[in-house]
Amino acid sequence: MDHFIGFDRLLRVHVGREKEIVIVGPAGIAAAVGHKLHAYRWDLVDRYATDLAFYVIEVHAADRLDALRFRLKTRFA
Repeated sequence: MDHFIGFDRLLRVHVGREKEIVIVGPAGIAAAVGHKLHAYRWDLVDRYATDLAFYVIEVHAADRLDALRFRLKTRFA
């Protein structure tokens, strides 16, 4: 939980802005970010002309990274 303190505020400040936020963390961080974003109803997305994206990079080992992008315009799918 301590790693997500402030995430709601970060999200609130950046919704409505054209921005990409990069998050790097251990295996499982992308699922955690995805669950956090899906905790909200995104029924007002069409009101925003801009797109906010979270680019999440998971570090599995020194030679293996996985990445996902969650976009506001797709309701963070």
